Amino acid sequence: MSPSRSDTVPREADGLLLAASAAGELEAVRDAISAGAALEARDARGRSPLLLAVAEDHVDVAVLLIECGADPDAVDDQSDTPWLVTGVTGSVAMLEVLLPAGPDLARRNRYGGYRSFQLASVGTSSMCVASCRPRSTSTT
Repeated sequence: MSPSRSDTVPREADGLLLAASAAGELEAVRDAISAGAALEARDARGRSPLLLAVAEDHVDVAVLLIECGADPDAVDDQSDTPWLVTGVTGSVAMLEVLLPAGPDLARRNRYGGYRSFQLASVGTSSMCVASCRPRSTSTT
C-alpha cells in the first residue's frame, strides 16, 4: 500500500524545512512551515531545524523558528541542543536569540561540561557572563 498524499506532504515539508534551515534560506523555511512541516522534525542525525540553523549561525532563520515555537533544548543523537551548540560556535547574536526562549541553563553537554565553560573556552567572556546572569522574572 502506497502512502497517501496526506502522509507524504508533511514528510516532504519536513525535509524542506531541515534543508532550508541548514542553508539559511529564510523564505524556504517560511514556505516549509506553511506547508505543514514539523518544527521538531529531525534529520538522520537527530538534529532539529533550529539546531541546524544555530550550527551555521543563521540568526534570521533561528528567530523565525523560535517565534514559531521551536525548542531550544531539542536534543540530537550526540546529546547536543541548539543552546549547547551556541556555546561551541560563540555567536553572540545567536545567544541573544536563544536566551529569551528559555533554554535549560543547567544542561550539560555530552562531555559533562556546562555551556558557560564552552563559551569561556572560545574566548567569549561577554557571552559567558550574559548566559550566566540570572534573568529577571515578572510577577504580573
